[in-house]
Amino acid sequence: MLIKIIHMSFGVLTLLLFATRAFMGLRSPNGRLTASKEKFFKIALHAGYTVLVLCGLWLLVQLPNVYPHWIIAKLVLFAVALSASTKAFKATATRAQLKSGVFVASLAYVAIVWLIIAKPGGVLVTKAPATDPAVSQIAATPSP
Repeated sequence: MLIKIIHMSFGVLTLLLFATRAFMGLRSPNGRLTASKEKFFKIALHAGYTVLVLCGLWLLVQLPNVYPHWIIAKLVLFAVALSASTKAFKATATRAQLKSGVFVASLAYVAIVWLIIAKPGGVLVTKAPATDPAVSQIAATPSP
């Protein structure tokens, strides 16, 4: 349970760091931050991604050998988000690359959050109420 809490906490932290870095990059005229801010976000995002991946892999290993389709989709979307944000935040990235990378990574993160919420057994999926099996009202009589 502790690993799941750490995983979720670092997921939220990583999303906040990504959003802050993207907002600051898009607000600056050339898409670049000061050297100290660049270094902070680079280290913080790498640390967040590392803890997120390690905890996620630990949780994945705890599952039986059958993996739900939404976990595979989350892994693919996470790889897309990492790739797009790497391209966007590269030191040599142009303003157009920053915008497109942030857009693609944002879409991937939104899809991941949607998968977290809508997964089977999640908040959006409601199961039909369980009904009791039909029970006969006829009393059993012993046979002679």
